[in-house]
Amino acid sequence: MADLEALSTAAPQLAVLTFEDCDLSIIGPADPVAHLPESLHTLHIRHDTFPAEVILSRIDAPGLECLEIDVAVAYVGHPQGRIYPPRTFPSVHRLIIHMAQSSTSLGTYDGYHFSLTPRATSFHIVDIYGRCDHIVRCLASHPAYLPDLRSLTVDVEFVSRVGVLREPLTVLLSSRRDTLEMVNLSPNLFGDLGEGLLEELGGGPVQVSCT
Repeated sequence: MADLEALSTAAPQLAVLTFEDCDLSIIGPADPVAHLPESLHTLHIRHDTFPAEVILSRIDAPGLECLEIDVAVAYVGHPQGRIYPPRTFPSVHRLIIHMAQSSTSLGTYDGYHFSLTPRATSFHIVDIYGRCDHIVRCLASHPAYLPDLRSLTVDVEFVSRVGVLREPLTVLLSSRRDTLEMVNLSPNLFGDLGEGLLEELGGGPVQVSCT
């Protein structure tokens, strides 16, 4: 993490940081936590395997507002996938998860990424391949995850998988109807679920719209 410490010193006003195809060989459990500058407000980790967890366990970013992660679900919940304990980032108010190309739908998810951002008010999931149903189901089943959630965006492009999201998404919105303010759905989701969700929510304060 010495390189990150050097980066913080060299760029004390750093605002946005993206990890992509970086060499993580210098990172290990014994390394000290790297303290990133308070000016850093957006972190994007474009790794879809274990390195993302390694990075997130070894950094401190007190000013971070947006955390964006590429996720390979094939590794989520893997016995060896939680070697590095997660740190929490209480300043983050927006969590974005991109389902990676190598993702596979396992049907279970341990809520790892939600535990990183306990105070997030906005959650955006981008799922080109239609494999995010277990993540939505986890959030629906565990109200302790993202308790302050106000805005939810679900962007799914794989039309044939839209139906799989119907049940967990309906449960999620029903369980959060007293706290959610805005729900944005991709066009194919809105067309399939929009009217039903509006009826389910009973015309309450939650706004359901098409992204």
